[in-house]
Amino acid sequence: MKKILFNLLLIMILAGCSGDGIFYALENEERIVDANNMGDHTPLDNMFIYSDGSSKYYVANGTRVWYSLVGADTNSWNTFPVPSAYSKYPTFPSIAQLDGELYATIISHEANYRSGLLKLDRATKEWVEILYDVKNDSSLSDYTYSNMYLFDTKQGLYINKVYYYKDSSEVSIKNSRLYFYATADEGTLAGADELTASHELIAGIDFPGFNIPAISAESDPQRIVDIVSGNGLESYMIYNIDGSANKNGVLAYSASNPSSFFTTPENTGTDKYDFISIYYSSVQDMVFMGTEGSSDTHPLFYKQTGADWKSKAFNNDYEFAAFCDIDSIQSKTILAGTRAFKDPSNSSSNLGDGYIEIDVTNPEDPSLQSNTFSEDNNYSSSDLEDATINNFFYDSDNDRLYAATRNYGLWLNTKEGNDREWSQE
Repeated sequence: MKKILFNLLLIMILAGCSGDGIFYALENEERIVDANNMGDHTPLDNMFIYSDGSSKYYVANGTRVWYSLVGADTNSWNTFPVPSAYSKYPTFPSIAQLDGELYATIISHEANYRSGLLKLDRATKEWVEILYDVKNDSSLSDYTYSNMYLFDTKQGLYINKVYYYKDSSEVSIKNSRLYFYATADEGTLAGADELTASHELIAGIDFPGFNIPAISAESDPQRIVDIVSGNGLESYMIYNIDGSANKNGVLAYSASNPSSFFTTPENTGTDKYDFISIYYSSVQDMVFMGTEGSSDTHPLFYKQTGADWKSKAFNNDYEFAAFCDIDSIQSKTILAGTRAFKDPSNSSSNLGDGYIEIDVTNPEDPSLQSNTFSEDNNYSSSDLEDATINNFFYDSDNDRLYAATRNYGLWLNTKEGNDREWSQE
């Protein structure tokens, strides 16, 4: 059942009972510190540290790209100014880094759906538009608008440009192209010259990409869900093929050459699910993948490098949307952030189930456990417990763990006295 429905039922039951019940819980609920100036319901997607050469900043993307100075006693958040061409209802779908430079994609949700690739000017802290696309007015049968999604890996930066067609009832993908350009040491990668043009795209010159997917000629174009680095030069890419509901996830693998994604996809077993997240833990040397099934079962897929994929279903409706290794905080522990369960009767719902801890003491048979690394009353009293978590970021140098949510802003976990506690940014 949906957690929100369960909670409403629980409240009604407790309200009609004698004894402490819900009144005790309310009286003992801990006040959550709201330490900084970011909105409580700001939607956020990704987060990492960016250096402009003189200072380091935490950066996160959503309706704006937020930044905050690393190492400051208090984290006041600011936003990079939105380019004037995108002044109406902009969002920043993704951010990434390449060779120390910060990039972002942007789309303006107005009549012409202008979308672009931006690069940050270090000196002015303003965005420079590298390239852009506008609504195709000449033939709506072609595409209505496009959007770009960035994925940075150890090999370099991937850009998935997706062309959408929007009619009165739905949005569909008309075409999808994947571009790649390598880091400065691209010469160490076999076959990289086939896919790169020495950063010419960043200079404003397009270069050939390739259609997604090339694995099956019968497949419709797809948006890439994620691309992550694994052990060494390994990379993993996930996307979902249209078809019967929630049974079409594809996992593509590259051992070293970025073009080798387009070979036979990895076999994850006979049961089929959509894939919604993928994560590599260098500490555990394990890969984790979140899934969505057509029922209330959404198994965790996992593997050790060089081993076969395994899956484990838990008796709940968790959909794991983000992962983070917190071994340096609590040994053999992976945080798994959940996302809202898709309820056909309420498609706008964005409540999730916060995070769950995955115990990987036995990597062959991981298990779920309740919150133990942080003070539990602090967590259970917060909106984070009901949040959809899009991403985690752990700054090990400063021992600061962040959770970026879809519906409850940004959360920071730090040590307070003998305990770790969450506060809302």
